[in-house]
Amino acid sequence: MDQPTTPPNFDLDAAWFRQAEQNSAGFLSRFAYLLKEALPQHTTIAIQSRGLFKKTTEVVGVKVAFENDCYSMQTSQHGTLSTLVEKKVRGVVLSTRPVAVDAWMKGLFDSLHQHTQQATAVVNLLKNM
Repeated sequence: MDQPTTPPNFDLDAAWFRQAEQNSAGFLSRFAYLLKEALPQHTTIAIQSRGLFKKTTEVVGVKVAFENDCYSMQTSQHGTLSTLVEKKVRGVVLSTRPVAVDAWMKGLFDSLHQHTQQATAVVNLLKNM
């Protein structure tokens, strides 16, 4: 008879999952302000105020927009991160798709690298004139 299979270490996996959910809000806040400092013209931070008497603010999302790509990251009410990538042509959004956080980060960094190469090429062209 087949016995039901369980993960090798369910308690440890569950503990790591809880820790990741607790850390996602702090990660998003630090990452959003890092992006805003590095790319001020391209980054928008979504902040939400909470509390009736003592107002507290919390970063709930960040968006990095280039001319044809837009990368959005936000936290849900449960503390999980969700990431979206929008593709645009001439300002019209053609597609919006959710992606895994690691793929989102790789896409953002690749797009930034591509824009950096283009800007460097323009600067080098102007230097050689």
